[in-house]
Amino acid sequence: SPYTKSSLRDFFTVLALSFHAVFEGLAIGLEPDSKDVWLLFAGNFIVYLQLKVFIYNYHCIYGNCGSLS
Repeated sequence: SPYTKSSLRDFFTVLALSFHAVFEGLAIGLEPDSKDVWLLFAGNFIVYLQLKVFIYNYHCIYGNCGSLS
């Protein structure tokens, strides 16, 4: 049924995000210098901005740009 597929997909999404958070925490905790932590943060922030632009462009092409406010 569609609810089972959606629930399974949601479960694996949460599981993947949880593993990502654990490994991100390890990466930050194992950095020997605070400069490296800031570089890691900057890289993640750039990826975040790229995803934001992608989602915005997707909604403008296939949806309504005004619904993103």
